[in-house]
Amino acid sequence: MQRLMIARIFLLKPKILLADEPTSMIDACSRATILDMLLNLRDEIGMTVIFITHDIGLAYYISDTVYIMEQGRFVEHGSADQVILTPKAPYTRRLISDVPKIHEAWDLSTVE
Repeated sequence: MQRLMIARIFLLKPKILLADEPTSMIDACSRATILDMLLNLRDEIGMTVIFITHDIGLAYYISDTVYIMEQGRFVEHGSADQVILTPKAPYTRRLISDVPKIHEAWDLSTVE
């Protein structure tokens, strides 16, 4: 069903697309293909994509502008580079610190 809805986007070519976790539960290869297609469609027809996700890395990859919400309120927004590389809000810093890094040992002392 999810893939069918994504295929409809390419047929309808809307001016605004509200995508709530559009690549969740899709394998990595298909996810990359879908994201590339969305970005190409965005560039070709000037479509605005409002991409809702819990994946901060994915948000950074796909977004020009990022808004961070905590408990239904915006706590930070700005360019993707600004928000992800120099976060100001404590919640944003916590989200970024929770992303596992391959080159660092995991700190499990904060896990409850």
